[in-house]
Amino acid sequence: MEMVGLSGAISLRELAVSYLNDAKVVSDASTKTSKLKLLKEVLLHRDPSLLAEFVPHLMELQTERAAPIRNFLLQYVMHISIKVHLM
Repeated sequence: MEMVGLSGAISLRELAVSYLNDAKVVSDASTKTSKLKLLKEVLLHRDPSLLAEFVPHLMELQTERAAPIRNFLLQYVMHISIKVHLM
């Protein structure tokens, strides 16, 4: 189910870009994690073909000050590598 706005259906790529951008600009760790979880859903389950494009951008977040964000990203990368290995 894709989100629908005034201009019609939003592509999964646009949705992923939005979640990533939101995660990059928000300062609250729990909100950032929520956005990254939404991005994870899109990249791992809804459109895995986007992984190659977005993984480098996710790696940029490894310098986050908040340990929970870095921990989430580590688990995220582990899930990605398992997904890629099974493809």
